[in-house]
Amino acid sequence: MEFEIGLGKNALMGSHNFIGIDWIGYTWNNKDGDRWHNNDYKSGTSNSGIESTIHYFTIGNSGDKNIIERIYSNTNWMKCYGSLEYQWENDFKLVIKCKVEVRVYASGLNAYWAKASSQLEIKNIIFA
Repeated sequence: MEFEIGLGKNALMGSHNFIGIDWIGYTWNNKDGDRWHNNDYKSGTSNSGIESTIHYFTIGNSGDKNIIERIYSNTNWMKCYGSLEYQWENDFKLVIKCKVEVRVYASGLNAYWAKASSQLEIKNIIFA
């Protein structure tokens, strides 16, 4: 997501201290099934009632935060990662990204076995 800050970074910093990113994450693998993620459950839980969580960044800096880390490791392995990142491209453009990375490996005899998926949803951006 890109935000054009009409009055610029310094004006935004004069009225707000933080950027809040309201998010929820979900992962699946064929060993453990569904998991929902937030700041309280970075490695996930099967509780589908988990609410979204707000992570705050200081407005003046660029930054990133790893927010999902789910790993199953044995002969075969499945890894799901998620992160939030924000950066100022210039004094008037703020870019917010969410990234998801999924990796799987299975040995030759059961190469079909390792399956995983992940998603990360930004529900709201808050300037506080």
